[in-house]
Amino acid sequence: MHQIIIDGNAFYEIDEDCVRRKQEKAAAARQRIENRKQEKKNMGQQTDLVKNGKKQFL
Repeated sequence: MHQIIIDGNAFYEIDEDCVRRKQEKAAAARQRIENRKQEKKNMGQQTDLVKNGKKQFL
């Protein structure tokens, strides 16, 4: 589906499917970043347990 934008003498055609795919791709990238942050946090907790002489992991 396409959307037409008229701006003075110029007009633009927006491919809404492309915009949707781009937004989905950006959302997936944000989710990957959050997952990495959580993994690093979990690894830090595991490392702390080992440093304290405990041998159990979360």
